[in-house]
Amino acid sequence: AGAVSAKQLLALGFSRRQIERLARRWVRVAAGIFVEAMTFAAAVWAGVLRGGEGAVVGSEAAGHLAGFLPTEPRTVVVWARHIHEDMRVGPWLVQFRQGVRSGRGTPPATRPEVTVLDIAERSSEVDAVGALTRALAERHTTGERVARELNGRARQRHRRLIARLCEEGEAGIESVLEYLLLRNVIRAHGLPEPDRQRRRTAGRVDNHYDEYGLIVEADGASHHRDKAHDYFRDNEHLLVHDERTLRFGWVQVNAQACRTADQLARGLILGGWDGNRRSATCDCVKE
Repeated sequence: AGAVSAKQLLALGFSRRQIERLARRWVRVAAGIFVEAMTFAAAVWAGVLRGGEGAVVGSEAAGHLAGFLPTEPRTVVVWARHIHEDMRVGPWLVQFRQGVRSGRGTPPATRPEVTVLDIAERSSEVDAVGALTRALAERHTTGERVARELNGRARQRHRRLIARLCEEGEAGIESVLEYLLLRNVIRAHGLPEPDRQRRRTAGRVDNHYDEYGLIVEADGASHHRDKAHDYFRDNEHLLVHDERTLRFGWVQVNAQACRTADQLARGLILGGWDGNRRSATCDCVKE
């Protein structure tokens, strides 16, 4: 892991002189804590060693270790029984929070359902949704487990949103973009809600209006790298099922939500929908 404590070395039979020689080759990041190189793994282990018995990695660092947050966070949160001063390991800031958290794995980290709620407690709505939807979509946890953990907390930021997503996540919302499409475009403008994550002969689709022959895709770059596949799939839907496909990205579901709602409404009307989109209920930029 690239981190070691003087206490560990003494328990292994190292003499103090040997420890001093090792300390000249490694980097001392805190009293009795040494790292071989400045890496994320070293920062995590240095935090656990510094935190002492029962120390557990939490928040974004735990999400990255679990695999549902792809980017290494620059801050490593460690839960410990006793408070410690924050420390630096290269570009990583190791922050200590006093409290008892159960952990699992090596290094010990909070369970995914605990992790997503801890992340939400200190983050924006979008970041909270991103962590939760990825954890649910990749089956690191379930909406039921998150809801159970949520019910056990007296206070929780974004509580109502998380509770709703625990249900909607199970029903197919698998990304921040899909959530924003639902919130900013469909619900804010009174459009009918689609079925989500439907399997078709040409592949799975994000949002499907079976009655109106319309597919709506939330086209995030990280989820749709193979554009050729998307094009062939869209064409197959049109040729085999006579279904049109509309694709919307980040700008469309945020800054241009009204214009996106207009286009989605037109697609529904072409398929036989006889409703009208609601206006003036969203916060997007009016074109």
